Amino acid sequence: MFIYLIRIITAILLLFALGKHPYSYYIILRIIVFATSFYLLYVTYNSGMKNWMTIFIIIVLLFNPILPIHFNKGVWAIIDISSAAAILVSILYFPKKLSIFKESEDK
Repeated sequence: MFIYLIRIITAILLLFALGKHPYSYYIILRIIVFATSFYLLYVTYNSGMKNWMTIFIIIVLLFNPILPIHFNKGVWAIIDISSAAAILVSILYFPKKLSIFKESEDK
């Protein structure tokens, strides 16, 4: 259940990013989205879900905090909405058994 909550919060933060915020918000958002997407990439890799792997590789690269990619606000709006949608849809498509936190979720 914990990872579902993390995905929902990440998606909300991505949609919240459509507003005007200090640059520090976007730095923190980049780290959160990168971590969440990297986890989802790991899950899709272990389950052999190649189409989903491609989606999360792209998100991981776009939100990479080490070598940030810079776009204008309009392009980021499209990326933020698309990433939020992918993360939310992943809740429906990734069964609970695929979680690396399986043991703690079953309790």
